[in-house]
Amino acid sequence: MRALPVALCGVLVGWGIGFWAAPQVLAGLARSSLVRVNYRNREVVAGLGLLLPLGLLVWAAPLAVAARVDPLRAVRAGLLAPSGLAVVVAGLAFVILGLVDDLVEDPGGSRGFRGHLRALASGRLTGGGIKLLGGALAGLLVASLATPGDRPAWAVLLGGLVVASAANTANLLDLRPGRCAKVFLPLWVAGCLVDPGGGAWSAGLAGTALAALPFDLREEGMLGDAGANALGAVVGTLLLAGPMWLLWAAAAVLLALQLASERVSFTRVIEGNRLLRAADRLGRRGA
Repeated sequence: MRALPVALCGVLVGWGIGFWAAPQVLAGLARSSLVRVNYRNREVVAGLGLLLPLGLLVWAAPLAVAARVDPLRAVRAGLLAPSGLAVVVAGLAFVILGLVDDLVEDPGGSRGFRGHLRALASGRLTGGGIKLLGGALAGLLVASLATPGDRPAWAVLLGGLVVASAANTANLLDLRPGRCAKVFLPLWVAGCLVDPGGGAWSAGLAGTALAALPFDLREEGMLGDAGANALGAVVGTLLLAGPMWLLWAAAAVLLALQLASERVSFTRVIEGNRLLRAADRLGRRGA
Protein backbone atom coordinates (compact mmCIF):
# COMPACT_ATOMS: atom_id res chain seq x y z
CA MET A 1 0.00 0.00 0.00
CA ARG A 2 3.00 2.33 0.05
CA ALA A 3 2.29 3.00 -3.62
CA LEU A 4 -0.96 4.78 -2.76
CA PRO A 5 0.72 7.93 -1.32
CA VAL A 6 2.84 7.99 -4.48
CA ALA A 7 -0.37 7.81 -6.53
CA LEU A 8 -1.80 10.76 -4.61
CA CYS A 9 1.29 12.83 -5.44
CA GLY A 10 0.90 11.82 -9.09
CA VAL A 11 -2.72 12.94 -9.13
CA LEU A 12 -1.68 16.37 -7.81
CA VAL A 13 1.06 16.68 -10.43
CA GLY A 14 -1.29 15.61 -13.22
CA TRP A 15 -3.96 18.00 -11.98
CA GLY A 16 -1.50 20.89 -12.07
CA ILE A 17 -0.42 20.02 -15.61
CA GLY A 18 -4.01 19.76 -16.79
CA PHE A 19 -5.15 22.97 -15.09
CA TRP A 20 -2.25 24.88 -16.66
CA ALA A 21 -2.39 23.38 -20.14
CA ALA A 22 -6.13 22.92 -20.78
CA PRO A 23 -7.01 26.55 -21.70
CA GLN A 24 -3.98 26.82 -23.98
CA VAL A 25 -4.66 23.53 -25.77
CA LEU A 26 -8.34 24.35 -26.27
CA ALA A 27 -7.47 27.79 -27.64
CA GLY A 28 -4.90 26.30 -29.99
CA LEU A 29 -7.39 23.75 -31.35
CA ALA A 30 -10.33 26.14 -31.65
CA ARG A 31 -10.14 26.14 -35.46
CA SER A 32 -9.00 22.57 -35.95
CA SER A 33 -10.86 19.53 -37.23
CA LEU A 34 -11.41 18.49 -33.60
CA VAL A 35 -14.23 21.00 -33.20
CA ARG A 36 -17.53 19.20 -32.67
CA VAL A 37 -21.17 20.26 -32.30
CA ASN A 38 -22.47 18.83 -29.02
CA TYR A 39 -25.96 17.79 -27.95
CA ARG A 40 -26.94 21.45 -27.37
CA ASN A 41 -25.65 22.57 -30.78
CA ARG A 42 -22.67 24.29 -29.19
CA GLU A 43 -19.24 24.09 -30.79
CA VAL A 44 -16.87 22.22 -28.46
CA VAL A 45 -13.24 21.24 -28.98
CA ALA A 46 -12.71 17.50 -28.51
CA GLY A 47 -9.13 18.11 -27.43
CA LEU A 48 -9.06 17.64 -23.67
CA GLY A 49 -8.05 14.02 -24.19
CA LEU A 50 -4.73 15.16 -25.65
CA LEU A 51 -3.77 16.42 -22.20
CA LEU A 52 -3.93 12.93 -20.70
CA PRO A 53 -0.72 11.51 -22.23
CA LEU A 54 1.07 14.72 -21.21
CA GLY A 55 0.04 14.26 -17.57
CA LEU A 56 0.83 10.55 -17.78
CA LEU A 57 4.38 11.12 -19.04
CA VAL A 58 5.20 14.14 -16.87
CA TRP A 59 4.60 11.90 -13.86
CA ALA A 60 5.69 8.47 -15.13
CA ALA A 61 9.03 9.57 -16.60
CA PRO A 62 10.51 10.96 -13.34
CA LEU A 63 9.03 7.99 -11.49
CA ALA A 64 10.86 5.63 -13.84
CA VAL A 65 14.13 7.47 -13.28
CA ALA A 66 13.65 7.42 -9.51
CA ALA A 67 12.91 3.67 -9.59
CA ARG A 68 16.11 3.12 -11.59
CA VAL A 69 18.21 5.19 -9.17
CA ASP A 70 16.85 3.49 -6.05
CA PRO A 71 15.37 0.11 -7.07
CA LEU A 72 15.25 -1.25 -3.51
CA ARG A 73 13.01 1.55 -2.34
CA ALA A 74 10.92 1.14 -5.50
CA VAL A 75 10.45 -2.56 -4.71
CA ARG A 76 9.39 -1.77 -1.13
CA ALA A 77 6.89 0.77 -2.45
CA GLY A 78 5.44 -1.73 -4.93
CA LEU A 79 6.46 0.36 -7.95
CA LEU A 80 8.16 -2.40 -9.92
CA ALA A 81 4.99 -4.36 -10.63
CA PRO A 82 4.67 -5.36 -14.31
CA SER A 83 1.49 -3.32 -14.54
CA GLY A 84 3.55 -0.13 -14.25
CA LEU A 85 4.74 -0.36 -17.85
CA ALA A 86 1.38 -1.78 -18.91
CA VAL A 87 -0.68 1.24 -17.80
CA VAL A 88 1.71 3.62 -19.56
CA VAL A 89 1.47 1.59 -22.78
CA ALA A 90 -2.32 1.41 -22.43
CA GLY A 91 -2.68 5.16 -21.94
CA LEU A 92 -0.47 6.06 -24.90
CA ALA A 93 -1.75 3.41 -27.30
CA PHE A 94 -5.42 4.17 -26.78
CA VAL A 95 -4.88 7.93 -26.97
CA ILE A 96 -3.39 7.41 -30.43
CA LEU A 97 -6.17 5.06 -31.54
CA GLY A 98 -8.84 7.39 -30.22
CA LEU A 99 -7.24 10.37 -31.93
CA VAL A 100 -7.30 8.49 -35.24
CA ASP A 101 -11.03 7.95 -34.78
CA ASP A 102 -11.45 11.64 -33.88
CA LEU A 103 -9.63 12.80 -37.00
CA VAL A 104 -10.71 10.27 -39.63
CA GLU A 105 -14.22 10.92 -40.93
CA ASP A 106 -16.24 7.89 -41.95
CA PRO A 107 -17.91 8.87 -45.24
CA GLY A 108 -20.38 6.00 -45.03
CA GLY A 109 -21.61 7.01 -41.60
CA SER A 110 -20.50 3.71 -40.07
CA ARG A 111 -21.19 3.59 -36.35
CA GLY A 112 -20.99 0.92 -33.66
CA PHE A 113 -19.49 -2.53 -33.85
CA ARG A 114 -21.85 -3.64 -36.57
CA GLY A 115 -21.23 -0.64 -38.79
CA HIS A 116 -17.45 -0.88 -38.60
CA LEU A 117 -17.45 -4.66 -39.05
CA ARG A 118 -19.70 -4.34 -42.10
CA ALA A 119 -17.32 -1.76 -43.53
CA LEU A 120 -14.34 -4.05 -42.92
CA ALA A 121 -16.19 -6.97 -44.53
CA SER A 122 -16.77 -4.85 -47.63
CA GLY A 123 -13.09 -3.93 -47.79
CA ARG A 124 -13.49 -0.38 -46.44
CA LEU A 125 -11.36 0.74 -43.47
CA THR A 126 -13.05 3.37 -41.30
CA GLY A 127 -11.60 5.36 -38.43
CA GLY A 128 -13.64 3.23 -36.06
CA GLY A 129 -12.38 0.12 -37.84
CA ILE A 130 -8.79 1.19 -37.23
CA LYS A 131 -9.60 1.68 -33.57
CA LEU A 132 -11.44 -1.65 -33.40
CA LEU A 133 -8.52 -3.63 -34.82
CA GLY A 134 -5.85 -1.58 -33.08
CA GLY A 135 -7.71 -1.72 -29.78
CA ALA A 136 -7.90 -5.50 -29.87
CA LEU A 137 -4.17 -5.76 -30.57
CA ALA A 138 -3.25 -3.10 -28.01
CA GLY A 139 -5.42 -4.85 -25.43
CA LEU A 140 -3.52 -8.09 -25.99
CA LEU A 141 -0.17 -6.30 -25.74
CA VAL A 142 -1.15 -4.58 -22.50
CA ALA A 143 -2.58 -7.79 -21.04
CA SER A 144 0.61 -9.70 -21.90
CA LEU A 145 2.57 -7.12 -19.91
CA ALA A 146 0.24 -6.92 -16.92
CA THR A 147 -1.08 -10.47 -16.47
CA PRO A 148 0.70 -12.24 -13.59
CA GLY A 149 3.07 -14.96 -14.77
CA ASP A 150 1.40 -17.73 -12.77
CA ARG A 151 -1.81 -17.51 -14.80
CA PRO A 152 -2.61 -19.60 -17.89
CA ALA A 153 -2.10 -18.22 -21.40
CA TRP A 154 -5.83 -17.79 -21.98
CA ALA A 155 -5.89 -15.25 -19.14
CA VAL A 156 -4.04 -12.90 -21.50
CA LEU A 157 -6.92 -13.17 -23.97
CA LEU A 158 -9.42 -12.43 -21.21
CA GLY A 159 -7.31 -9.50 -20.01
CA GLY A 160 -7.06 -8.10 -23.52
CA LEU A 161 -10.84 -8.26 -23.79
CA VAL A 162 -11.23 -6.36 -20.52
CA VAL A 163 -8.78 -3.61 -21.53
CA ALA A 164 -10.26 -3.06 -24.99
CA SER A 165 -13.85 -3.27 -23.70
CA ALA A 166 -13.18 -0.79 -20.91
CA ALA A 167 -11.74 1.66 -23.45
CA ASN A 168 -14.75 1.33 -25.72
CA THR A 169 -17.28 1.55 -22.87
CA ALA A 170 -15.69 4.80 -21.67
CA ASN A 171 -16.04 6.16 -25.18
CA LEU A 172 -19.74 5.26 -25.23
CA LEU A 173 -20.25 7.44 -22.14
CA ASP A 174 -18.57 10.54 -23.59
CA LEU A 175 -21.88 11.85 -24.96
CA ARG A 176 -22.66 14.40 -22.27
CA PRO A 177 -20.38 16.84 -20.43
CA GLY A 178 -18.39 15.15 -17.66
CA ARG A 179 -20.19 11.80 -17.87
CA CYS A 180 -17.16 9.68 -18.79
CA ALA A 181 -14.92 11.15 -16.09
CA LYS A 182 -17.66 10.90 -13.46
CA VAL A 183 -17.90 7.16 -14.06
CA PHE A 184 -14.30 6.19 -14.75
CA LEU A 185 -12.38 8.35 -12.27
CA PRO A 186 -14.08 6.61 -9.30
CA LEU A 187 -13.38 3.31 -11.05
CA TRP A 188 -9.72 4.35 -11.33
CA VAL A 189 -9.63 4.90 -7.55
CA ALA A 190 -11.10 1.43 -7.05
CA GLY A 191 -8.51 0.07 -9.50
CA CYS A 192 -5.75 1.58 -7.37
CA LEU A 193 -6.90 -0.61 -4.49
CA VAL A 194 -6.67 -3.66 -6.77
CA ASP A 195 -3.28 -2.66 -8.18
CA PRO A 196 -1.57 0.09 -6.13
CA GLY A 197 1.60 -0.08 -8.25
CA GLY A 198 -0.26 0.42 -11.52
CA GLY A 199 -2.28 3.18 -9.87
CA ALA A 200 0.91 5.01 -8.92
CA TRP A 201 2.22 4.89 -12.50
CA SER A 202 -1.08 6.04 -14.03
CA ALA A 203 -1.79 8.76 -11.45
CA GLY A 204 -0.62 11.58 -13.71
CA LEU A 205 -3.22 10.63 -16.31
CA ALA A 206 -5.99 10.45 -13.71
CA GLY A 207 -4.98 13.82 -12.25
CA THR A 208 -5.07 15.44 -15.68
CA ALA A 209 -8.51 13.94 -16.36
CA LEU A 210 -9.65 15.41 -13.04
CA ALA A 211 -8.34 18.84 -14.03
CA ALA A 212 -10.11 18.57 -17.40
CA LEU A 213 -13.46 17.77 -15.78
CA PRO A 214 -14.50 21.41 -15.03
CA PHE A 215 -13.70 22.42 -18.63
CA ASP A 216 -15.80 19.48 -19.81
CA LEU A 217 -18.73 20.37 -17.54
CA ARG A 218 -18.65 24.02 -18.70
CA GLU A 219 -18.71 22.80 -22.33
CA GLU A 220 -15.41 24.49 -23.09
CA GLY A 221 -14.02 21.17 -24.33
CA MET A 222 -14.56 17.43 -24.24
CA LEU A 223 -12.36 14.38 -23.84
CA GLY A 224 -13.14 13.02 -27.27
CA ASP A 225 -12.35 9.46 -28.29
CA ALA A 226 -8.67 10.00 -27.46
CA GLY A 227 -9.25 10.87 -23.82
CA ALA A 228 -12.16 8.54 -23.13
CA ASN A 229 -10.38 5.53 -24.66
CA ALA A 230 -7.20 6.21 -22.71
CA LEU A 231 -8.99 6.62 -19.38
CA GLY A 232 -11.04 3.49 -19.90
CA ALA A 233 -8.05 1.41 -21.02
CA VAL A 234 -6.01 2.40 -17.96
CA VAL A 235 -8.87 1.43 -15.64
CA GLY A 236 -9.18 -1.91 -17.43
CA THR A 237 -5.45 -2.51 -17.08
CA LEU A 238 -5.58 -1.97 -13.31
CA LEU A 239 -8.19 -4.73 -13.03
CA LEU A 240 -5.79 -7.30 -14.52
CA ALA A 241 -3.98 -7.61 -11.19
CA GLY A 242 -7.17 -8.70 -9.47
CA PRO A 243 -8.49 -12.24 -8.94
CA MET A 244 -9.83 -14.17 -11.91
CA TRP A 245 -13.42 -13.82 -10.77
CA LEU A 246 -13.04 -10.05 -11.02
CA LEU A 247 -11.78 -10.33 -14.60
CA TRP A 248 -14.66 -12.59 -15.59
CA ALA A 249 -17.16 -10.24 -13.95
CA ALA A 250 -15.62 -7.15 -15.57
CA ALA A 251 -15.58 -8.83 -18.99
CA ALA A 252 -19.23 -9.86 -18.65
CA VAL A 253 -20.41 -6.41 -17.52
CA LEU A 254 -18.41 -4.54 -20.17
CA LEU A 255 -19.55 -6.82 -22.98
CA ALA A 256 -23.17 -6.53 -21.83
CA LEU A 257 -22.94 -2.72 -21.84
CA GLN A 258 -21.44 -2.65 -25.31
CA LEU A 259 -24.05 -5.01 -26.73
CA ALA A 260 -26.81 -3.04 -25.02
CA SER A 261 -25.51 0.21 -26.54
CA GLU A 262 -26.32 -1.14 -30.02
CA ARG A 263 -30.04 -1.09 -29.13
CA VAL A 264 -30.47 1.07 -26.02
CA SER A 265 -29.62 4.73 -25.48
CA PHE A 266 -27.60 5.18 -22.28
CA THR A 267 -28.71 8.80 -22.16
CA ARG A 268 -32.38 7.77 -22.25
CA VAL A 269 -31.81 5.27 -19.43
CA ILE A 270 -29.99 7.87 -17.31
CA GLU A 271 -32.65 10.52 -17.93
CA GLY A 272 -35.32 8.05 -16.90
CA ASN A 273 -33.80 7.45 -13.45
CA ARG A 274 -33.98 10.25 -10.89
CA LEU A 275 -30.72 9.42 -9.08
CA LEU A 276 -28.72 8.78 -12.25
CA ARG A 277 -30.09 11.95 -13.81
CA ALA A 278 -29.10 14.04 -10.80
CA ALA A 279 -25.57 12.61 -10.77
CA ASP A 280 -25.23 13.06 -14.51
CA ARG A 281 -26.26 16.72 -14.39
CA LEU A 282 -24.21 17.58 -11.32
CA GLY A 283 -21.91 20.50 -12.15
CA ARG A 284 -23.13 20.72 -15.73
CA ARG A 285 -24.10 24.01 -17.35
CA GLY A 286 -27.88 24.42 -17.44
CA ALA A 287 -29.84 23.97 -20.64
